[in-house]
Amino acid sequence: MKSRFSILLVISILLFNSNIYSQQPLLSSDTVSCETEIVDSTTFFNWPYFGNNQYLLNLVDSVEGGGQMARVIPTIIRIPVTAWVYHLNAGFNDNITDNVVEQYINAINQFYINNNVHIRLYLRCTITHLVDNVFYNGVNASNYNTMFDNHYTARTLNIHFTNGSDGYARGRFPWKNNPYACYIPTEWSNPFIGNSLDPGLSNDLIHEAGHAMGLLHTHDGSRGNHSSNAYCGDCYQESVSRTRTQGVACVSTIGKKKCEVNGDCLCDTDGDPLLQSTTGQVYVLPDCAGYDRANSPFKTDNWGDNWLPAGMDNAIVNIMSYSFAN
Repeated sequence: MKSRFSILLVISILLFNSNIYSQQPLLSSDTVSCETEIVDSTTFFNWPYFGNNQYLLNLVDSVEGGGQMARVIPTIIRIPVTAWVYHLNAGFNDNITDNVVEQYINAINQFYINNNVHIRLYLRCTITHLVDNVFYNGVNASNYNTMFDNHYTARTLNIHFTNGSDGYARGRFPWKNNPYACYIPTEWSNPFIGNSLDPGLSNDLIHEAGHAMGLLHTHDGSRGNHSSNAYCGDCYQESVSRTRTQGVACVSTIGKKKCEVNGDCLCDTDGDPLLQSTTGQVYVLPDCAGYDRANSPFKTDNWGDNWLPAGMDNAIVNIMSYSFAN
């Protein structure tokens, strides 16, 4: 049996497999945003697949055992979930029920099934309901780590269901203390839905679970100290080309493939400046609105290649992107 970290790397490969693209909109909810921490360069350099995606391919081969079926994982990786639900009172009737929690877990599993991702989540034990006035409706950038630390079960994926937040859902990267944790605010987006499954939020939860398992945004620009890949300079921008390499000015990564050391460091995903779409029109939105596909100053990478070349529009429907389709 591989270590948990190795299993998470296999999960990363599966989540970024070409089959991950759904036939329907993924991040269809525009009600909750994701806020993740900036990943420092030291963290990037310590990843075993930084500058060497072959490491991941070899890992998949080693799990499968090589041979004709290499890089195909027929077995299901099962991940235990500890679920935490927050309430204002002991009646537990002011937030989602056990049944709705199970619906969210089932929605994630159905997404994996629909996209040939060989992962399944299962509830490890009884769902924990907590009376907590702070985390019921006030989760924010300054206290969500406290929530993750105070209510945590090791060696499981900890999913927290709050009532509201500052408008964000968040996941904790697995290299942090008390790893494998994420949350969504179930009531913030639509108070009229109430105690039922919100399909948009289930997609948001899939996205946050991806962060909890070590996946970055496809438009990540952290190594260049930017929130968007579009703003990064030549040595830090993930290009459209999957074969372009770092130039001589990029001293620490010279000769490495840009898609292996920049952006999300995974060549299986298309280069993404921060792509979004509305009503069928694709936009490039690096932290601002109003740029259309034809006229945006960010429509190409630093080397003049269109971010969405013909046949590669799947970049706008990757679950780890910010894009959504209406």
